[in-house]
Amino acid sequence: MARLEGSSTDLERRRVTTLMPDNLISDYERLRASQSGYRGPSANNRCSMLGHPCAAYCFFDRTVPAERRAAIPEHVALLFAEGRYQERVIMQDLLAMGYDVVESQGSLAWPTYQITGHRDMKISKAASPVVRCEFKSVSPYIYDKLNTVEELRDSKLLWVRKWYSQVVLYMLLDGEESYWLILKNKSTGRIKVIVFAWNDEMFRDAEALVKKAENVNRWVGAGQGNYKAGLPEEAKLTDAEVCADCEFFAVCLPPLHLAPDARIIADDELATRLARREELQPAAKEFDELDGEIKDHAKAVAAGASSVVCGDWLITLKNYDVKEKRISATTATRVSISKVARGE
Repeated sequence: MARLEGSSTDLERRRVTTLMPDNLISDYERLRASQSGYRGPSANNRCSMLGHPCAAYCFFDRTVPAERRAAIPEHVALLFAEGRYQERVIMQDLLAMGYDVVESQGSLAWPTYQITGHRDMKISKAASPVVRCEFKSVSPYIYDKLNTVEELRDSKLLWVRKWYSQVVLYMLLDGEESYWLILKNKSTGRIKVIVFAWNDEMFRDAEALVKKAENVNRWVGAGQGNYKAGLPEEAKLTDAEVCADCEFFAVCLPPLHLAPDARIIADDELATRLARREELQPAAKEFDELDGEIKDHAKAVAAGASSVVCGDWLITLKNYDVKEKRISATTATRVSISKVARGE
């Protein structure tokens, strides 16, 4: 009997210590979240932040303590961690290809305007001139869409426009006429290089960013240590789409203007659905990117055919005319995807 009881205890102990998939996933996400970096106020205007369209955001990045900031969403922390991991991988690959990684995370500073940055790397090969580089790992859809400096500058995506501003400021601080932005497709592993060549437009953009830093410095000084004081209301962007996701929303409380006929309602069911929508948003973004990538690929491989069959899937392509007042009529292709019912 004693032996049986002991066996039961051993069995129970094994049950308690058995690894479960959820344990692995949660441990991994906690690790990545812990590596997301220091969240307290920055001592300077970071090049990566000055490209944000809201000057108030840049001010709050300098003043708001960690405990007053919204927590970084788990999926964002994972993206940041993955980006840092991919950066280490590309450096290892460069070394394996015989390139010299002259410097990684080199610091840049312009004390007059309290602007700082940390370049990713400087590379050379076989005694060639050194090339300054920034590196970003991106989804397949974004990888395909970004091919020129202009597409970065004019992107609808805020964080892509920030990349442009970051590189332009690095060129200014570094006194460089040229800079490379290396993009890596996280799905296929392919890379591409977008070359920045200094021009008048970049100079004007850099000038505006330096002016923004000058304003932020003045506001920070006027606040004398108070993380909300010194900021003029007109510095706030008040763009509902941008403000809704801002980590400083609860501190800033921007004066978002509602339409005259807006209704404020108490609807628990709608509130629950809105909360669920927020939870699903990362997956929805991934779906949109993948959907766009698939449809672009289908157009390319169709070679004029009206449909493509791939495995269990039917992809139908239909041309239609696009007419807009400001542009001449053109033709676009509508792509629909459906699953094929197959017999046994």
